[in-house]
Amino acid sequence: AGEEKLSIDFCYPTEVTRPYMPAPQDMFELMKADLEKAGITVKPKAMKWAPDYLDATEAGSCALHMLGWTGDFNDGYNF
Repeated sequence: AGEEKLSIDFCYPTEVTRPYMPAPQDMFELMKADLEKAGITVKPKAMKWAPDYLDATEAGSCALHMLGWTGDFNDGYNF
């Protein structure tokens, strides 16, 4: 509230796919379009998955980023 020209750094990973994130750049582009429709200027920050992206997200260097989780063993308890 009160921001007239909001801009945000949005980090997304390169050189990686995950079951929950099969096409990171495509997902980024979709989210970027929605944010821009809301009047937010998006500054893209593409980063190699490891170590750059993981280090940046762990350090809180990205205002927005994409991470997820998937089960690591086949048991209902893990979901």
